[in-house]
Amino acid sequence: MKENIPPEERLLKLIRGEKRSKPRNISPLAADKAGSIALAKPCSCIYLRKAGIIVLALSLAYLLFVFIYPYFGLKKIVLPEIPRGADRGQQAQPIRGVKPLQSYLQGISSRSIFGNAVGTGEVVSVSNVNVDSIKDIKLVGIISGEKIQAVIEDTKLNKSYTVTKGQNIGEMQIEDITEGKVIIRYQGKLFQFSL
Repeated sequence: MKENIPPEERLLKLIRGEKRSKPRNISPLAADKAGSIALAKPCSCIYLRKAGIIVLALSLAYLLFVFIYPYFGLKKIVLPEIPRGADRGQQAQPIRGVKPLQSYLQGISSRSIFGNAVGTGEVVSVSNVNVDSIKDIKLVGIISGEKIQAVIEDTKLNKSYTVTKGQNIGEMQIEDITEGKVIIRYQGKLFQFSL
C-alpha cells in the first residue's frame, strides 16, 4: 500500500528528521538509515581479493627467487683459474690455445681488408699471355657516367660487349674498370687491358 503523503509533507518530515513508518522494499535499491534511496551493493569482491592475494604471493615468491638464486645457482659455473703470481708486476703464463695479441695484429695488418680485390693478385699484361681466349679480347673504349662501363670487342667472334664491373663475358669476369684500363679475371689470374 502506497503512502499518500504530499511532497511538501515529505520534505517537512525529512527536515525534522522523522523516519518513515516503513521503508520501501525495492530489490535493486536499498534504503539506508537516513531513509534515502541508494544502490544496493553488488556481489562481494571476494574473487577479486583472492586473485589479488594470489598475484601478490606469486610476485613475492619470484622476487625472493631472483635474490636467492645467485647464491646457489652460480656455484655450478666453473671459471678458468688465474695462474698464481699474475700480479701487476709479474708476467702471467699464457693460457693454452690463446696466441699473444701481436700475432693477431700481424695477421690483420698483412691483409688489406678494405682495399681493392685487384691489389691482392698479380696483374698480367695481355701481351705476355699465351691463352687464346684472352688474346682475342680487345678494349675498345670506356664510357664514363654513374656506373663506368667498358666496351670490349672479341675479335675472334667479331662481337662487342658493353660491360660494368662484376659482369661476365663467358668465363671472364670484369674485376675493375678505371679510366684507360680494364682488369679481367680469367682462370684465377688477373689480366689488364689498356686503351
